[in-house]
Formats: sequence, structure tokens, C-alpha cells
Amino acid sequence: MRPQTAGVPAGTVVVGVDGSPGATAAVKWAAIEAADRGTPLRLVFVHDPAAEGGGAVARRRGINAATSALDRAARVAHASHDGVDVMTVAVCGPPAASLVGSADQPAMICLGSHGAQPARLGHRTSTASEVLLAARCPVAVVRPFMPPHAWIVAQVDFGPSLPAVMRLAFGEAQLRGCPLRLLVDWNTAHGTNSDARDDLESRLRQEIGRLQRQHPDVHVSTSGSSEIENFLLENAGDISLFVAPPRRTHDIGTIVHPSAEAAVRLLRCPVIFSVQ
Repeated sequence: MRPQTAGVPAGTVVVGVDGSPGATAAVKWAAIEAADRGTPLRLVFVHDPAAEGGGAVARRRGINAATSALDRAARVAHASHDGVDVMTVAVCGPPAASLVGSADQPAMICLGSHGAQPARLGHRTSTASEVLLAARCPVAVVRPFMPPHAWIVAQVDFGPSLPAVMRLAFGEAQLRGCPLRLLVDWNTAHGTNSDARDDLESRLRQEIGRLQRQHPDVHVSTSGSSEIENFLLENAGDISLFVAPPRRTHDIGTIVHPSAEAAVRLLRCPVIFSVQ
């Protein structure tokens, strides 16, 4: 299969490919995602000459590695879902910027993790961290542990991102055939009186009702999220996917949500970082 560099439609699911087991898991996961969305799966191999000192030898090595990794990844994608439309591309440049800019308005960017835990979020030296902070679409950090029929868990608050997070969570629950557990952050309430709580509960019920009409097969339950780390620790083996709130703008800059950092640190399953 030859790398394709033109005619990339909006809504493409992008996967970073480097031949590693983590990237292979991401390709399998993303192939199902792309097929369900009815959009192409774009496999991207990024060669960073600066990391190898440049020169003709480094370029040849990069070309050979890209060809091998992309061919293997394409076979994995078709084996995961034979109806998926696979595109491949090899690019040169900084990894994070190349992945984020590899398609026009991608639907999702998927990254495999390396080792038992991915690189720590918040460290700008991490490709995953830089992609998370730059992407304008959801980003999935994929690991191979995803027990069938376990929960998909999403943390929701009552900020502007509520519809987007819930839409993403319901869609994944429908696609993966898993029950959905919503962890509700009541701390975003404006005030502590009962009227404010009632208004928030009404808003949440309306949002759940709207999405259940679109996804009638999804079984959904709710609980509070005041002790998110305890919940993740106690239920790690029963969570197949965690949908995290969007990144936050802070005095020190843009950061990932604390619950997202906890999920990546404590869980072995994929984590999706939503956007507003």
C-alpha cells in the first residue's frame, strides 16, 4: 500500500503508527471506531529527523521503518474490521504537530501507550501530552486492556462541555456494547442551595433522556464523583474505557483535567480526552 497524502476528508480517524505493541492496539481500536463512523482510518508514521541527527542514513532508515510499520498496521486494521477504508501516510517533522495536522478536522486522534503506563501527562516532552494540548478533536490514549462488557465511565460536570462529553460517552457505549456509568461532579454547581441542585439534576436528566432516545440500547447509571481516585482504584478491573472532561485553561497554561490524569495513571484501559 502506498502512502496517501491528498484528498483527506473531514472526520477521519487518525492513528499514530510506529510498529510498537501500543500502536498496534491503537490501530485495532481505531479501526472499529472509523468503521462505525463511516469515515476513513488514516495511519500516520512520523519520522523526526532531528531526533536522529538528520543525514541520508537517517532518512533511509526512516523510510524503511515507515514502509514496514504502515504495511503491518494496514493489515491489522483490515483484520480488525474488513470494511474499514484505510489510508496511510509517512511524514517528517515533530511528532505531535505532525499528528495533529495530518488531516483536516479529524474526528479523533488515537495514540498507543508504551509500557505499563503511558508517558506522564503534563510533561511537554511527552508526545501524548503535546497532542492532548494541541488537538481540536477527542484524543484516545489506547492500551490493550479492555474487558468486554465492562463499564464505560465518563466524568461529567455542568460546564459548556457537558453535551460533548455525554455525546461521546453514549456513542462509545453503543459502539462497544458496554453499560455506561456517569460520574457527576456536583462541585461545579453555582451555589449550594437545593434549588441549584434541582436545576442541575433536571439538566442532567434532560441530556440523558435526549441521548437515550438516540441510543436506546445503552444502559446508563449515575453516581457522584467526589472521590474519583478511590472510585478508579476500586473499580479498575471493571472499566473498559474512561471518557475524560476537556483540558482546562489555568494560570500556568492549558492543562489536562485532574480526573483525566488520574485515569491515565490508575487504569490500564483506553482513555478518551474530550474537547468542548
